[in-house]
Amino acid sequence: MAKKPDPYKQYKKYSRLAKRPTGKAAIRFYLSLPFTVVGQTIKNWFTGRLSTRASWALELTFVALVCLLAVWLNFRLQLDADVEGPLWLRRCWLGAMVALVYLTGRLTWFVAKLFPRTLSQFPDIHAAFDLIRMNANAADVSLETTPLFLLLGTNRSSDNAAATSSFIADSLDVSEADLPVHTRGDNEAVWLSLPGVSALSQQVDRWQTAEKLGNAGKRSFDANAIRLTNAAKAECFQRMLYFGQQLRVLRGGVIPVNGIVIVVPLEWVLNPECAGFLEALKIDQVALQRALGVKCECLLVFEGIEQFPEFQSYMDQFPDSARQRRCGCTLPAFSQLASSDFADLHQWLCRFFRQQVYGFLASSGSSSSNGGLYRFLDLIKQMQHGFSRLMVNLYPDDTSESLYLGGVYFSALHDGTRTFFDGVAAKLTSSHDDVIGWSPSSLGRDRRLGIVAKTLATVSVVILFVDVALLLKLIW
Repeated sequence: MAKKPDPYKQYKKYSRLAKRPTGKAAIRFYLSLPFTVVGQTIKNWFTGRLSTRASWALELTFVALVCLLAVWLNFRLQLDADVEGPLWLRRCWLGAMVALVYLTGRLTWFVAKLFPRTLSQFPDIHAAFDLIRMNANAADVSLETTPLFLLLGTNRSSDNAAATSSFIADSLDVSEADLPVHTRGDNEAVWLSLPGVSALSQQVDRWQTAEKLGNAGKRSFDANAIRLTNAAKAECFQRMLYFGQQLRVLRGGVIPVNGIVIVVPLEWVLNPECAGFLEALKIDQVALQRALGVKCECLLVFEGIEQFPEFQSYMDQFPDSARQRRCGCTLPAFSQLASSDFADLHQWLCRFFRQQVYGFLASSGSSSSNGGLYRFLDLIKQMQHGFSRLMVNLYPDDTSESLYLGGVYFSALHDGTRTFFDGVAAKLTSSHDDVIGWSPSSLGRDRRLGIVAKTLATVSVVILFVDVALLLKLIW
C-alpha cells in the first residue's frame, strides 16, 4: 500500500512556492483576510461542511452574541421600565427571551428528529415490511424477540438455493419474486435476504445476466458496462439506510440483527476484471453499520465453487453426507481485522487447505485426482490479491466500527443445491449470542440522550420554580 503524503509537509512545500502578495496587493490581502475567513466559515457552516464540534461552537457563539445584543438594547431603550419583577431579570429580560426562543426551537427540532418519518421514502420496502408483519402474525412468529439474521449478496436464484437449508425454516415465508426483502424462518430463527435492496445483490444480478448473455454469444463480457453507476450506488446506499431504519422499528428496542452472512462470487476475487464489483460490498457495510449500530458476527462465504474444476477435485474427496458441513476457516470470537491482517488471513486459508489436501494425498496414495488437488491449492493461492481487495471493502479505513469476522467459507448455491452451506447457517445460529451487542457509537448516543434528558428535566424544574415565584410576586 502506498504511503500517504504528510499534509503538513506538502503545505510547507507549496507555501514556499506560492507567490506572496506585495505592495498594495499585500495591504488589500491582509485587510480582507479576516472577512474572508469569517465568510468562508459561515458558508461552510450553512452547507454542513464543518465538523460537529465546530458547528456547535459557531452556533453557540452566534446565539451568545445575539443575546448580548438583546441585553444591550434592553438597557439602551430602557425596556426594563415596561415590565415587573426582580431588578436583575428586568435588566436582561429581552436577552433571556431570545435564549428561550432559541432553546424552544432547538428542542422542537431535536424531538422531531427522534420520531420516524411518516412518509415512506421507498414504498416497495415499506410495503414489504407491512407484508412481513402480516405474515408473521398469521404464522405466530415473534419478530421482536426471535434471533434475526441477514443474508447479503444473494440474488433470487442463490436465495432460493440457500432457503432449502435445513437450518432455515419455512413457517414464515415471504419470498415473492417482486419483493425487495425476502423473509423465512420460525420462532427459532428468522432469515432476511435483500435481493432488491443490497448493492452487492444487485451487482451480482448484473454480472450474472451479462455472463449468461456473453455465453450465449449475444455480446462479450464488459465489466465496466455492468458496474453500478454512481447514481445507482447512491440509491442503493439510501435504500439500505431506509431498510435499516425500518428494521429497527420492526425490532423495537431489541438488537436488530444477530448475525450476517455475506455471499460473494468466487470469480470476483480470481478475475481482475471483476475487482470493481467489490465496491458494492462497502456500500452495504457502511450503510448497515450506520443504520443499525450493532456489533455482531459476520461470516464471509465465497459462492460458485462448482464453476471451477479445481474445486470439483476437492469436493470429490467428501461423501455426500459431508458436503453440508462448513468448508473453510473459522476465526476466533471477536475478531476485528486491520488492513495489516488481510495477507495473514489469506495465508491462514492456504495453510488450512494445504494440510487438508496433504491428508487426502496421504490416504489416497497414487490417484488420478491428485493433480486436481494440487491445482486446487494453486487456485486458493491465486486468490491473494482479490481477497485483499475484498477485505479492504469489508473493512474500509474510513469506518470506525465494523463487524466481527467469524469465518471464511466456500459454498455452491445454484439450482436448488447448497453444497457446504448448511454448516455455515448452523455455525451462525449457534454462536451469535456470544458476540452480539450494541456498537460503541450507539452506546455513546444513548449516554448523550440520557444526559440531555436529565438536563431538560432540570431546566424544566428551574423554569417552573421561576414562573411560580414571578406569579406569586405579581399576586402579592
